[in-house]
Amino acid sequence: MKSIYRKKSKAKFSPDDAEPIKHHDLGENVELITVDSQWFLEDWDDHVYINEDSEIQNRTLFFLELENRIKKAQGKIILVAMYHPIETNNKQGLFKNVGGFSSQDFQNKQYRTLRNRLKTTARGAENVIFLSGQGKNLQYIKGSVPQINSGAARNLEAVRNGEEGDFSLKKNGYVRLDITTGGEVIAHYQTFENGTTKEVFKTTVLKGDADHTESYTFKKNYPRTQLASIYTKKAATKSGFYKALWGEHYRDFYGKEVNAPVVLLDTLMGGLTPVKRGGGQQSKSLRLVDKTGKQYVMRALKKSTIKFLQANAFQETYVGDVLDGTVVDKFLADFYTTSNPYTPFAIGSLSSKVGVNHTNPILYYIPKQQVLGNYNDDFGDELYMIEEHVGDTQIESESFGKPVNILSKADVLQEINKSGKSVVDEPSYIRARLFDMLLGDWYRHEDQWRWALYKNDDGTEYCSPIPRDR
Repeated sequence: MKSIYRKKSKAKFSPDDAEPIKHHDLGENVELITVDSQWFLEDWDDHVYINEDSEIQNRTLFFLELENRIKKAQGKIILVAMYHPIETNNKQGLFKNVGGFSSQDFQNKQYRTLRNRLKTTARGAENVIFLSGQGKNLQYIKGSVPQINSGAARNLEAVRNGEEGDFSLKKNGYVRLDITTGGEVIAHYQTFENGTTKEVFKTTVLKGDADHTESYTFKKNYPRTQLASIYTKKAATKSGFYKALWGEHYRDFYGKEVNAPVVLLDTLMGGLTPVKRGGGQQSKSLRLVDKTGKQYVMRALKKSTIKFLQANAFQETYVGDVLDGTVVDKFLADFYTTSNPYTPFAIGSLSSKVGVNHTNPILYYIPKQQVLGNYNDDFGDELYMIEEHVGDTQIESESFGKPVNILSKADVLQEINKSGKSVVDEPSYIRARLFDMLLGDWYRHEDQWRWALYKNDDGTEYCSPIPRDR
Protein backbone atom coordinates (compact mmCIF):
# COMPACT_ATOMS: atom_id res chain seq x y z
CA MET A 1 0.00 0.00 0.00
CA LYS A 2 2.82 2.39 0.92
CA SER A 3 4.60 1.80 -2.41
CA ILE A 4 1.37 2.46 -4.33
CA TYR A 5 0.88 5.80 -2.57
CA ARG A 6 4.47 6.78 -3.34
CA LYS A 7 3.97 6.10 -7.04
CA LYS A 8 0.56 7.79 -7.30
CA SER A 9 1.17 10.88 -5.15
CA LYS A 10 3.78 13.24 -3.73
CA ALA A 11 3.18 11.90 -0.22
CA LYS A 12 6.25 11.10 1.85
CA PHE A 13 6.36 8.44 4.54
CA SER A 14 8.47 8.67 7.66
CA PRO A 15 9.94 6.70 9.27
CA ASP A 16 10.88 4.51 6.31
CA ASP A 17 13.65 2.08 5.26
CA ALA A 18 12.48 -0.41 7.93
CA GLU A 19 13.54 1.92 10.75
CA PRO A 20 11.10 2.72 13.61
CA ILE A 21 12.56 6.20 14.22
CA LYS A 22 13.67 8.97 11.88
CA HIS A 23 14.48 12.62 12.48
CA HIS A 24 14.29 15.67 10.21
CA ASP A 25 15.51 19.24 10.67
CA LEU A 26 12.64 21.58 9.81
CA GLY A 27 14.72 24.69 10.24
CA GLU A 28 17.20 26.13 12.67
CA ASN A 29 14.97 25.74 15.73
CA VAL A 30 12.56 22.89 14.88
CA GLU A 31 13.20 19.13 14.90
CA LEU A 32 10.69 16.54 13.69
CA ILE A 33 11.03 13.01 15.09
CA THR A 34 8.80 10.44 13.41
CA VAL A 35 8.01 7.19 15.22
CA ASP A 36 6.50 3.97 13.91
CA SER A 37 4.42 3.23 17.02
CA GLN A 38 2.83 0.17 15.39
CA TRP A 39 6.32 -1.38 15.14
CA PHE A 40 6.53 -1.21 18.94
CA LEU A 41 3.02 -2.56 19.52
CA GLU A 42 3.27 -5.38 16.99
CA ASP A 43 3.55 -9.00 18.15
CA TRP A 44 6.97 -9.82 16.72
CA ASP A 45 6.35 -13.56 17.00
CA ASP A 46 3.94 -13.11 14.08
CA HIS A 47 6.54 -11.14 12.08
CA VAL A 48 9.89 -12.83 12.65
CA TYR A 49 11.70 -10.73 10.02
CA ILE A 50 10.36 -7.37 11.16
CA ASN A 51 13.81 -6.11 12.23
CA GLU A 52 15.90 -7.81 9.55
CA ASP A 53 16.84 -4.56 7.78
CA SER A 54 16.76 -2.27 10.81
CA GLU A 55 19.65 -1.03 12.93
CA ILE A 56 17.24 -0.94 15.90
CA GLN A 57 16.80 -4.61 16.70
CA ASN A 58 14.78 -4.44 19.94
CA ARG A 59 12.59 -2.17 22.04
CA THR A 60 15.40 -1.26 24.44
CA LEU A 61 17.45 0.17 21.57
CA PHE A 62 14.30 1.93 20.36
CA PHE A 63 13.98 3.87 23.63
CA LEU A 64 17.72 4.61 23.71
CA GLU A 65 17.59 6.00 20.17
CA LEU A 66 14.52 8.14 20.92
CA GLU A 67 16.08 9.51 24.10
CA ASN A 68 19.29 10.24 22.19
CA ARG A 69 17.41 12.06 19.43
CA ILE A 70 15.49 14.21 21.93
CA LYS A 71 18.71 14.91 23.82
CA LYS A 72 20.51 16.03 20.65
CA ALA A 73 17.59 18.31 19.77
CA GLN A 74 17.61 20.14 23.11
CA GLY A 75 17.23 23.87 22.59
CA LYS A 76 14.88 23.32 19.64
CA ILE A 77 11.14 22.81 19.40
CA ILE A 78 10.73 19.02 19.17
CA LEU A 79 7.73 17.60 17.32
CA VAL A 80 7.24 13.86 17.90
CA ALA A 81 4.85 12.51 15.25
CA MET A 82 3.37 9.02 15.53
CA TYR A 83 0.04 7.37 14.83
CA HIS A 84 -0.85 6.40 18.41
CA PRO A 85 -1.29 9.25 20.93
CA ILE A 86 0.16 9.35 24.45
CA GLU A 87 -3.05 11.03 25.67
CA THR A 88 -6.61 10.85 24.33
CA ASN A 89 -10.16 11.86 25.23
CA ASN A 90 -11.74 9.34 22.87
CA LYS A 91 -14.84 7.54 24.15
CA GLN A 92 -13.61 3.96 24.16
CA GLY A 93 -16.12 1.80 26.02
CA LEU A 94 -15.85 -0.29 29.17
CA PHE A 95 -13.68 -3.18 27.94
CA LYS A 96 -11.09 -0.94 26.29
CA ASN A 97 -10.86 1.22 29.40
CA VAL A 98 -10.52 -1.73 31.76
CA GLY A 99 -8.02 -3.99 30.05
CA GLY A 100 -7.35 -3.24 26.44
CA PHE A 101 -7.34 -6.64 24.78
CA SER A 102 -6.09 -5.29 21.45
CA SER A 103 -2.71 -3.59 21.10
CA GLN A 104 -4.62 -0.64 19.62
CA ASP A 105 -6.53 -0.08 22.87
CA PHE A 106 -5.31 2.80 24.99
CA GLN A 107 -5.12 0.71 28.18
CA ASN A 108 -3.38 -2.25 26.54
CA LYS A 109 -0.29 -3.22 28.57
CA GLN A 110 2.17 -2.85 25.70
CA TYR A 111 0.62 0.43 24.60
CA ARG A 112 0.70 1.71 28.18
CA THR A 113 4.43 0.88 28.41
CA LEU A 114 5.07 2.83 25.20
CA ARG A 115 3.16 5.97 26.14
CA ASN A 116 4.41 6.08 29.74
CA ARG A 117 8.03 5.79 28.65
CA LEU A 118 7.62 8.41 25.92
CA LYS A 119 5.86 10.79 28.28
CA THR A 120 8.58 10.38 30.92
CA THR A 121 11.32 11.05 28.35
CA ALA A 122 9.51 14.13 27.05
CA ARG A 123 8.93 15.58 30.51
CA GLY A 124 12.63 15.33 31.22
CA ALA A 125 13.30 17.50 28.17
CA GLU A 126 11.89 20.84 27.04
CA ASN A 127 9.60 22.05 24.26
CA VAL A 128 8.29 18.62 23.19
CA ILE A 129 4.92 18.32 21.43
CA PHE A 130 3.28 15.01 20.42
CA LEU A 131 1.36 14.86 17.13
CA SER A 132 -0.94 11.90 16.40
CA GLY A 133 -3.72 10.83 14.07
CA GLN A 134 -5.34 7.69 15.52
CA GLY A 135 -8.40 9.42 16.99
CA LYS A 136 -10.89 10.28 14.23
CA ASN A 137 -11.59 13.75 15.64
CA LEU A 138 -9.81 16.92 16.67
CA GLN A 139 -8.19 17.12 20.10
CA TYR A 140 -5.81 19.28 22.08
CA ILE A 141 -4.72 17.96 25.48
CA LYS A 142 -2.56 20.35 27.45
CA GLY A 143 -1.34 17.85 30.06
CA SER A 144 2.25 17.58 31.27
CA VAL A 145 3.33 17.24 27.62
CA PRO A 146 1.11 18.79 24.90
CA GLN A 147 -0.76 16.28 22.70
CA ILE A 148 -2.32 17.31 19.38
CA ASN A 149 -4.60 14.84 17.60
CA SER A 150 -5.69 15.50 14.04
CA GLY A 151 -7.26 12.38 12.56
CA ALA A 152 -10.58 13.81 11.41
CA ALA A 153 -10.07 13.42 7.66
CA ARG A 154 -13.10 11.25 6.91
CA ASN A 155 -14.92 8.96 9.38
CA LEU A 156 -15.41 10.36 12.88
CA GLU A 157 -15.30 9.03 16.45
CA ALA A 158 -17.00 10.27 19.59
CA VAL A 159 -14.84 12.28 21.97
CA ARG A 160 -15.45 13.54 25.49
CA ASN A 161 -14.61 16.94 26.94
CA GLY A 162 -11.22 17.16 28.61
CA GLU A 163 -9.77 19.28 31.39
CA GLU A 164 -9.76 23.06 31.45
CA GLY A 165 -7.66 24.30 28.54
CA ASP A 166 -8.25 21.14 26.47
CA PHE A 167 -10.25 21.00 23.25
CA SER A 168 -12.31 18.17 21.70
CA LEU A 169 -14.51 18.19 18.61
CA LYS A 170 -16.13 15.48 16.49
CA LYS A 171 -15.88 17.19 13.14
CA ASN A 172 -13.78 16.88 10.00
CA GLY A 173 -10.82 19.21 9.96
CA TYR A 174 -7.12 19.67 10.56
CA VAL A 175 -4.61 21.50 12.74
CA ARG A 176 -2.10 24.11 11.58
CA LEU A 177 0.94 24.95 13.71
CA ASP A 178 2.49 28.42 13.53
CA ILE A 179 6.04 28.51 14.92
CA THR A 180 7.79 31.82 15.49
CA THR A 181 11.54 32.45 15.53
CA GLY A 182 11.20 33.19 19.26
CA GLY A 183 10.01 29.66 19.96
CA GLU A 184 6.29 30.35 20.32
CA VAL A 185 4.00 27.62 18.94
CA ILE A 186 0.35 28.39 18.18
CA ALA A 187 -2.12 25.68 17.15
CA HIS A 188 -5.06 26.63 14.88
CA TYR A 189 -7.87 24.06 14.72
CA GLN A 190 -9.79 24.29 11.44
CA THR A 191 -13.00 22.48 10.52
CA PHE A 192 -13.91 21.69 6.93
CA GLU A 193 -17.57 21.76 5.89
CA ASN A 194 -19.26 22.29 2.54
CA GLY A 195 -15.99 23.19 0.88
CA THR A 196 -15.05 25.92 3.37
CA THR A 197 -12.73 26.01 6.38
CA LYS A 198 -13.40 27.70 9.69
CA GLU A 199 -11.13 28.24 12.69
CA VAL A 200 -12.87 26.83 15.78
CA PHE A 201 -10.06 26.83 18.34
CA LYS A 202 -6.73 28.54 18.82
CA THR A 203 -4.21 28.02 21.61
CA THR A 204 -0.60 28.81 22.47
CA VAL A 205 1.09 25.43 22.90
CA LEU A 206 4.55 26.81 23.78
CA LYS A 207 5.14 30.36 24.92
CA GLY A 208 8.72 30.62 23.69
CA ASP A 209 11.79 31.82 25.50
CA ALA A 210 10.57 34.87 27.35
CA ASP A 211 13.54 36.39 29.15
CA HIS A 212 12.94 36.69 32.90
CA THR A 213 16.47 37.56 33.98
CA GLU A 214 15.09 40.83 35.38
CA SER A 215 13.99 38.77 38.39
CA TYR A 216 17.67 38.31 39.30
CA THR A 217 19.95 40.88 40.88
CA PHE A 218 23.48 40.39 39.60
CA LYS A 219 26.58 41.70 41.31
CA LYS A 220 28.45 44.55 39.65
CA ASN A 221 31.80 43.34 40.89
CA TYR A 222 33.00 39.80 41.52
CA PRO A 223 36.03 38.58 43.50
CA ARG A 224 38.87 36.95 41.59
CA THR A 225 38.47 33.74 43.60
CA GLN A 226 35.73 32.19 45.69
CA LEU A 227 35.81 29.66 48.53
CA ALA A 228 33.19 27.00 47.80
CA SER A 229 32.47 23.33 48.44
CA ILE A 230 30.45 20.75 46.51
CA TYR A 231 28.28 19.75 49.50
CA THR A 232 27.62 21.71 52.65
CA LYS A 233 29.67 20.69 55.68
CA LYS A 234 26.49 19.34 57.28
CA ALA A 235 25.60 17.16 54.27
CA ALA A 236 29.13 15.74 54.12
CA THR A 237 29.34 14.96 57.85
CA LYS A 238 28.18 11.49 58.90
CA SER A 239 28.11 9.70 62.24
CA GLY A 240 30.62 7.02 63.20
CA PHE A 241 27.89 4.36 62.97
CA TYR A 242 26.91 5.53 59.48
CA LYS A 243 30.52 5.40 58.29
CA ALA A 244 31.03 1.98 59.87
CA LEU A 245 27.99 0.79 57.93
CA TRP A 246 28.66 2.45 54.57
CA GLY A 247 32.35 3.31 54.59
CA GLU A 248 34.52 6.44 54.80
CA HIS A 249 34.30 7.41 51.10
CA TYR A 250 35.59 10.82 49.96
CA ARG A 251 33.10 12.86 52.01
CA ASP A 252 35.82 15.20 53.30
CA PHE A 253 36.59 16.27 49.71
CA TYR A 254 32.93 17.02 49.03
CA GLY A 255 32.53 19.12 52.17
CA LYS A 256 35.91 20.90 51.99
CA GLU A 257 35.99 24.44 50.63
CA VAL A 258 38.41 25.10 47.77
CA ASN A 259 39.56 28.46 46.44
CA ALA A 260 38.45 28.47 42.79
CA PRO A 261 38.83 31.22 40.17
CA VAL A 262 35.60 33.15 39.50
CA VAL A 263 34.70 33.60 35.82
CA LEU A 264 32.13 35.49 33.79
CA LEU A 265 31.29 33.49 30.69
CA ASP A 266 31.14 36.48 28.34
CA THR A 267 34.86 37.16 29.00
CA LEU A 268 36.14 33.56 29.20
CA MET A 269 37.90 32.24 26.06
CA GLY A 270 36.93 35.34 24.13
CA GLY A 271 33.29 35.06 25.21
CA LEU A 272 31.11 31.96 25.72
CA THR A 273 27.37 31.82 25.13
CA PRO A 274 24.99 29.12 26.50
CA VAL A 275 23.43 26.98 23.76
CA LYS A 276 21.45 24.23 25.47
CA ARG A 277 21.30 21.95 28.47
CA GLY A 278 23.22 18.70 28.55
CA GLY A 279 21.43 15.41 28.91
CA GLY A 280 23.60 13.10 30.98
CA GLN A 281 22.23 10.51 33.40
CA GLN A 282 23.93 12.08 36.43
CA SER A 283 25.57 15.35 35.47
CA LYS A 284 24.00 18.79 35.38
CA SER A 285 25.60 20.44 32.36
CA LEU A 286 25.24 23.29 29.91
CA ARG A 287 26.59 23.48 26.37
CA LEU A 288 28.57 26.65 25.54
CA VAL A 289 29.86 28.04 22.25
CA ASP A 290 32.62 30.58 21.58
CA LYS A 291 32.75 33.19 18.82
CA THR A 292 34.51 30.81 16.42
CA GLY A 293 31.84 28.11 16.81
CA LYS A 294 33.83 25.80 19.06
CA GLN A 295 31.67 24.18 21.72
CA TYR A 296 32.43 23.52 25.37
CA VAL A 297 30.63 21.88 28.28
CA MET A 298 30.06 23.50 31.67
CA ARG A 299 29.45 20.66 34.13
CA ALA A 300 28.58 20.99 37.83
CA LEU A 301 30.77 19.02 40.23
CA LYS A 302 27.65 18.26 42.26
CA LYS A 303 25.89 15.43 40.43
CA SER A 304 22.13 15.21 40.09
CA THR A 305 20.47 12.45 42.11
CA ILE A 306 17.13 13.03 40.39
CA LYS A 307 18.53 12.55 36.87
CA PHE A 308 20.10 9.26 37.93
CA LEU A 309 16.86 7.99 39.47
CA GLN A 310 14.85 9.11 36.45
CA ALA A 311 17.15 7.34 34.01
CA ASN A 312 17.50 4.09 35.94
CA ALA A 313 14.69 3.57 38.46
CA PHE A 314 11.67 5.51 37.18
CA GLN A 315 11.78 5.12 33.41
CA GLU A 316 7.98 5.10 33.05
CA THR A 317 7.17 7.70 35.73
CA TYR A 318 8.34 11.31 35.74
CA VAL A 319 9.95 12.13 39.10
CA GLY A 320 10.65 15.86 38.75
CA ASP A 321 11.57 17.38 42.12
CA VAL A 322 9.26 15.13 44.17
CA LEU A 323 12.21 13.35 45.83
CA ASP A 324 14.23 16.49 46.61
CA GLY A 325 15.37 16.42 50.23
CA THR A 326 14.01 12.93 50.89
CA VAL A 327 15.93 10.03 52.44
CA VAL A 328 16.39 8.54 48.95
CA ASP A 329 17.83 11.81 47.63
CA LYS A 330 20.25 12.17 50.55
CA PHE A 331 21.35 8.53 50.41
CA LEU A 332 22.11 8.70 46.69
CA ALA A 333 23.95 12.01 47.14
CA ASP A 334 26.12 10.27 49.71
CA PHE A 335 26.63 7.34 47.34
CA TYR A 336 28.33 9.74 44.90
CA THR A 337 31.02 10.34 47.55
CA THR A 338 32.46 6.89 46.73
CA SER A 339 34.46 8.63 43.97
CA ASN A 340 36.88 11.52 44.31
CA PRO A 341 35.18 14.60 42.76
CA TYR A 342 38.48 16.15 41.67
CA THR A 343 39.79 13.11 39.78
CA PRO A 344 38.82 14.54 36.32
CA PHE A 345 41.41 17.31 36.72
CA ALA A 346 44.23 14.76 37.02
CA ILE A 347 43.07 12.47 34.22
CA GLY A 348 44.27 14.61 31.30
CA SER A 349 48.00 14.23 31.98
CA LEU A 350 47.58 10.55 32.94
CA SER A 351 45.65 9.87 29.72
CA SER A 352 48.39 11.47 27.63
CA LYS A 353 50.98 9.16 29.20
CA VAL A 354 49.06 6.00 28.25
CA GLY A 355 47.83 7.19 24.84
CA VAL A 356 44.12 7.66 25.61
CA ASN A 357 42.19 10.56 24.06
CA HIS A 358 40.87 13.00 26.65
CA THR A 359 39.28 16.35 27.42
CA ASN A 360 41.01 19.05 29.49
CA PRO A 361 38.67 20.19 32.29
CA ILE A 362 39.39 23.36 34.28
CA LEU A 363 37.84 24.14 37.67
CA TYR A 364 35.90 27.40 38.11
CA TYR A 365 33.39 28.97 40.43
CA ILE A 366 30.66 30.30 38.15
CA PRO A 367 28.22 32.78 39.69
CA LYS A 368 24.74 33.56 38.39
CA GLN A 369 25.22 36.20 35.70
CA GLN A 370 23.50 38.06 32.89
CA VAL A 371 24.85 35.89 30.07
CA LEU A 372 23.23 32.75 31.55
CA GLY A 373 19.80 34.29 30.87
CA ASN A 374 16.99 31.90 31.82
CA TYR A 375 19.56 29.21 32.63
CA ASN A 376 20.13 31.10 35.90
CA ASP A 377 17.13 29.13 37.17
CA ASP A 378 19.22 25.95 37.34
CA PHE A 379 22.83 27.02 36.94
CA GLY A 380 25.32 29.26 38.73
CA ASP A 381 26.66 29.95 42.22
CA GLU A 382 28.58 26.67 42.52
CA LEU A 383 31.68 24.81 41.35
CA TYR A 384 31.89 23.76 37.71
CA MET A 385 34.39 22.29 35.30
CA ILE A 386 34.59 23.61 31.75
CA GLU A 387 36.02 21.33 29.07
CA GLU A 388 35.89 20.79 25.32
CA HIS A 389 32.64 19.33 24.02
CA VAL A 390 33.51 16.03 22.36
CA GLY A 391 32.03 16.83 18.96
CA ASP A 392 32.88 17.94 15.44
CA THR A 393 33.57 21.55 16.46
CA GLN A 394 36.68 20.34 18.31
CA ILE A 395 38.35 18.20 15.62
CA GLU A 396 41.46 20.41 15.80
CA SER A 397 42.03 19.48 19.44
CA GLU A 398 45.46 17.96 20.08
CA SER A 399 44.12 15.79 22.90
CA PHE A 400 41.66 14.20 20.44
CA GLY A 401 44.44 13.50 17.92
CA LYS A 402 43.05 15.96 15.31
CA PRO A 403 40.61 13.47 13.75
CA VAL A 404 38.74 13.85 10.45
CA ASN A 405 35.45 13.71 12.37
CA ILE A 406 34.02 12.81 15.78
CA LEU A 407 31.22 10.24 15.75
CA SER A 408 28.67 8.70 18.11
CA LYS A 409 28.31 4.93 18.47
CA ALA A 410 25.36 4.93 16.06
CA ASP A 411 27.42 6.94 13.56
CA VAL A 412 30.28 4.42 13.79
CA LEU A 413 27.99 1.46 13.12
CA GLN A 414 26.42 3.29 10.20
CA GLU A 415 29.85 4.18 8.79
CA ILE A 416 31.00 0.55 8.99
CA ASN A 417 27.83 -0.75 7.31
CA LYS A 418 28.00 1.91 4.59
CA SER A 419 31.63 1.70 3.49
CA GLY A 420 32.92 -1.59 4.83
CA LYS A 421 36.22 0.19 5.49
CA SER A 422 35.83 1.83 8.86
CA VAL A 423 37.02 -0.29 11.76
CA VAL A 424 37.24 0.28 15.48
CA ASP A 425 40.82 0.41 16.70
CA GLU A 426 40.48 -2.42 19.20
CA PRO A 427 43.83 -1.91 21.01
CA SER A 428 42.97 1.74 21.78
CA TYR A 429 39.51 0.74 23.05
CA ILE A 430 40.95 -2.00 25.28
CA ARG A 431 43.55 0.45 26.55
CA ALA A 432 40.83 3.00 27.39
CA ARG A 433 38.75 0.37 29.24
CA LEU A 434 41.76 -0.84 31.23
CA PHE A 435 42.46 2.79 32.11
CA ASP A 436 38.84 3.08 33.38
CA MET A 437 39.48 0.09 35.64
CA LEU A 438 42.71 1.59 36.92
CA LEU A 439 40.83 4.79 37.81
CA GLY A 440 37.87 2.89 39.28
CA ASP A 441 35.52 4.54 36.77
CA TRP A 442 33.11 1.61 36.57
CA TYR A 443 29.91 3.31 35.46
CA ARG A 444 30.39 3.97 31.73
CA HIS A 445 27.27 3.93 29.55
CA GLU A 446 27.37 4.22 25.75
CA ASP A 447 26.66 7.96 25.67
CA GLN A 448 29.89 8.59 27.59
CA TRP A 449 31.93 7.59 24.54
CA ARG A 450 32.61 9.34 21.27
CA TRP A 451 34.75 8.04 18.43
CA ALA A 452 37.54 9.90 16.65
CA LEU A 453 37.59 9.02 12.94
CA TYR A 454 41.03 8.93 11.29
CA LYS A 455 42.12 8.20 7.71
CA ASN A 456 45.14 6.14 6.73
CA ASP A 457 47.28 6.94 3.69
CA ASP A 458 45.72 4.05 1.76
CA GLY A 459 42.20 5.48 2.19
CA THR A 460 41.08 3.11 4.93
CA GLU A 461 39.57 4.56 8.09
CA TYR A 462 39.61 3.64 11.76
CA CYS A 463 37.92 4.91 14.91
CA SER A 464 39.56 5.46 18.29
CA PRO A 465 37.49 6.09 21.45
CA ILE A 466 37.24 9.42 23.28
CA PRO A 467 35.97 8.93 26.84
CA ARG A 468 33.90 11.86 28.09
CA ASP A 469 32.00 12.91 31.21
CA ARG A 470 34.62 11.54 33.61
